[in-house]
Amino acid sequence: MMRANINEQTSYSSTLLRLRLSSLRACAYFPFRASFAVFSIRYSLPLMPHNLDADRWLKQATRDLQAAEHLLTGDYSSHAIVFAHLAVEKALKAVFKAQTTNPPPVTHDLRHLAQRVDLPWTRDHRDTLDELSDASILSLYAPDAPFGHPVADQTDVARKRVNDARMLVGWLRRHVDPE
Repeated sequence: MMRANINEQTSYSSTLLRLRLSSLRACAYFPFRASFAVFSIRYSLPLMPHNLDADRWLKQATRDLQAAEHLLTGDYSSHAIVFAHLAVEKALKAVFKAQTTNPPPVTHDLRHLAQRVDLPWTRDHRDTLDELSDASILSLYAPDAPFGHPVADQTDVARKRVNDARMLVGWLRRHVDPE
């Protein structure tokens, strides 16, 4: 890998300074996000398509849930958990958009999103959301040995989390489309 010269590093740094504050926080943690942000500025692309309508968020949540279910059929249990998390996240963003008409917060934090929507959360819903949130973070950052167990041992956990996500997405959908 070639090292960038001083001028390239300075240019890269000054470009990052022009990003929105939320993007800067993301760039500090995710180098890929930083390169995408630079690409977005140069080519006038939005950083994230967050100003979608509630129906579009629900469609994306449904597709992510289908992807999670598909990943369960292979040996991709940790990936299935991450897609289950994304499905619930997008369903929460659909509820947020339906309730406020504002773009939802740019975050993957399920707990934060749950606090931002006005829903009659039961203890079971909160517990399920917490378990899914914790499991997905561990799966994302330790895909070879989430929870300290070999991946093969995680199939049952992944099935449970995908079922939890299915339940939560269905419940959240009813709060966007009440009929």
